[in-house]
Amino acid sequence: MAKKSAQTPMMQQYNDLKAQYPDAFLFFRLGDFYELFNEDAIEASKILEITLTSRNKNADNPIPMCGVPHHSAKDYIRKLVEEGHKVAICEQLEDPKLTKGMVKRDVIRVVTPGTILEDEALVGKENNYLASFVYEAGQYYIAYVDVSTGEIRLTTTANQDLFINELRAIEASEIVLNQTLDENFKTQLKQQITSYFTEFNPTEPLSIKPWTLKDATSAEEKVLTFLFQYLMSVQKQLNDFVQPVERYEISDFLQMNHYTKSQLELTKSLRTQRKKGSLLWLLDKTKTAMGGRLLQRWLDKPLLSQSALEVRHQKVEILKNAYFERLELVDYLANVYDLERLVTKISMGHANARDLDQLRYSLSQIGPINQVLSVIQQSLTVPVFDLLPSFDELYTLIDSQLVEEPPISVTEGELIRDQVSQDLDRFRDALRNGHQWLAELQQREREKTGLKTLKVGFNKVFGYYIEISRLQAAQLNDERYERKQTLANNERFITE
Repeated sequence: MAKKSAQTPMMQQYNDLKAQYPDAFLFFRLGDFYELFNEDAIEASKILEITLTSRNKNADNPIPMCGVPHHSAKDYIRKLVEEGHKVAICEQLEDPKLTKGMVKRDVIRVVTPGTILEDEALVGKENNYLASFVYEAGQYYIAYVDVSTGEIRLTTTANQDLFINELRAIEASEIVLNQTLDENFKTQLKQQITSYFTEFNPTEPLSIKPWTLKDATSAEEKVLTFLFQYLMSVQKQLNDFVQPVERYEISDFLQMNHYTKSQLELTKSLRTQRKKGSLLWLLDKTKTAMGGRLLQRWLDKPLLSQSALEVRHQKVEILKNAYFERLELVDYLANVYDLERLVTKISMGHANARDLDQLRYSLSQIGPINQVLSVIQQSLTVPVFDLLPSFDELYTLIDSQLVEEPPISVTEGELIRDQVSQDLDRFRDALRNGHQWLAELQQREREKTGLKTLKVGFNKVFGYYIEISRLQAAQLNDERYERKQTLANNERFITE
């Protein structure tokens, strides 16, 4: 007799979601694990080196499956993305303990090479760009964004060779192609550029434009819109922290093709394709990740403008001569974390308590840095350094409310200081001294009602309750009490 293999409601839910994301590994949340099924499970088990098992082993066609613990999922997601794959993260949107029937689930985010935000997957002193382009009225318009820092850049050229060279020089982790693009041109790009390519056909208009670009042309708006439509489709939200668009001319910088850059070993060793052994490795004495990324951009795009070069050299010379002040700046900058990525994580809701602590510590260095720059500029006829904006109020707010050594996860609690919120203090007191609080509540209610056998109890249906015998309940005269449950010998009440 043939074994039955009817599709369960849960597998129907999985298959419906998987159909929406056919080009991604679907991490399907089941309790404390993310599960993968069918072809996803077979392929992921090989890449991640985890055990492949099966669901419904006694059926005619058992369903291949594998899983990873939710608390360590970041490492597995990072590995898949580094291998050039997308990961769709499907979460439970309801508490299974409080839900009858199938738990509602949905994909809350799609992680791709160009949109990943996890620190473990990012190199501190390197940008992680997501790029796209449009061809309009004989011009190629290129836009690219580092989602982790909020930086956006845009340029244009009519020359196809320059366009391809620039797109390749960006070294984007991911390039988004419009599905309507000519197939031969897609093939040409994929043969010449080693980035991860994804095809996208926008179906939803943008509700807001998060970028700022003065005097934008319709073509510039078009390429930015396309890029952010893709971002919205995978992140399910748009970053509140986006820096103003930096528009630049390709002709302002020295043009070098990929072969020339490789031979010069500007940012990577020719032999190992790593930073060590390159000119960047030799020069990079920067103390912050932001400074490291800026230095790499300077080496990638050498200036052609003599006046711009002279301004840069003037600043270097001033700092070189201010020996003791420079040493102070080095010390202060060494205590500054990656503010661009910290602010992005916070604005996207991905920050943990340690991120807030790093933000607090970084903000505390701004005042001393500005003081040193002011001292340096006292001897100058014209100031050449822009002082950093003051965030004293924000620092004071964070420092007055965040504990000295916060836990890594916000779910651990004990993140906010005592006496910041009366409500929080009251809840904490109940948590820390719950048994004592309940005993005191029970005694107060006994005294108010005169019922010496009154008890305070708890169940999962309606939480805490007051239980009285049915005989005593008939004598109860208290408008605060609302009957919730009748048992054989007792009545259960709640109060407002």
